[in-house]
Amino acid sequence: PTDLKTYSGATITAGTTFRGAVKDFGGGNVALNQAWYTDLGGGFGPVGSQFVEDGTRTRLREVSLGYSIRGDKFRKKTKLNSIDFSITGRNLALWTKYTGIDPETNLTGPTNGRGLDYFNNPSTKSFLFTIKINY
Repeated sequence: PTDLKTYSGATITAGTTFRGAVKDFGGGNVALNQAWYTDLGGGFGPVGSQFVEDGTRTRLREVSLGYSIRGDKFRKKTKLNSIDFSITGRNLALWTKYTGIDPETNLTGPTNGRGLDYFNNPSTKSFLFTIKINY
């Protein structure tokens, strides 16, 4: 057995137990320990400061508007108590200097891996119309 170099350049003496794996990337065996998995081995590698940007934003998250018809004439003519109409819009506008899709989305979903903007879907915009007929 021979000594192993780690990704960070430290030496693990031959025969020493360590947590990780051993891999040959073409230049001999390398010990893949915590330093590897928290850097390049973590999937996306280190995030350079040039890729970190301000995610400050203002979002019009939800707006609702409703109207109810319930006058005495309406009640006598229709035998109904009321008819309520409403429209709701969600994620109608986003104001930000962020250059990605949406500063609130995250590649890994609701996990601890935050700030990964890579093939993310933006928050969806939606409209909801309702009519309630009350007897």
